[in-house]
Amino acid sequence: MSHSHLTLEERISIKIFVSMGLSCREMARRLGRSHSTVSRELRRNAGSAKKGYRAQSGVPTKDEREQGITAV
Repeated sequence: MSHSHLTLEERISIKIFVSMGLSCREMARRLGRSHSTVSRELRRNAGSAKKGYRAQSGVPTKDEREQGITAV
């Protein structure tokens, strides 16, 4: 099984889907991704209750993980 990171375009789509009130499984179906991938993305990049999902916050986090940088 091949693993690939979500693109910025997919993250922006997730942000739109969240604002539309779609379920995690429906978002995954529309993106052609596993529902667990979308669920994990939402959990990792959930902002505060006021800000909600942050589409762009996942990009530097992924790069930081690849470089072994951890948040303090």
